[in-house]
Amino acid sequence: MANATSNNNSGSRGEDEGNTTEGANNTPANPKKVDANYLKKNGIDPHTIKKDTLGQNAEISKYDTFIDKNGDIWLQKKGAKEYIPTYENIGR
Repeated sequence: MANATSNNNSGSRGEDEGNTTEGANNTPANPKKVDANYLKKNGIDPHTIKKDTLGQNAEISKYDTFIDKNGDIWLQKKGAKEYIPTYENIGR
């Protein structure tokens, strides 16, 4: 997950190298906002996933958590339009 934010390299080695996701353009498919209790009931610690994605010193209270139709978990800063992929899935 450490290299997740470095996807705009103009000198990339190959067009289809590595894993690509449907949300590569940071747009989840049909996102629905979920609360901390929903995540906890599904075995996911919302604070840990936010800190793992945003960094240990991030102000995680300023971010909401979303799940898309594929079960992928996304973050969105309150008041922003862009989504941040966590590369985690709620499981099926």
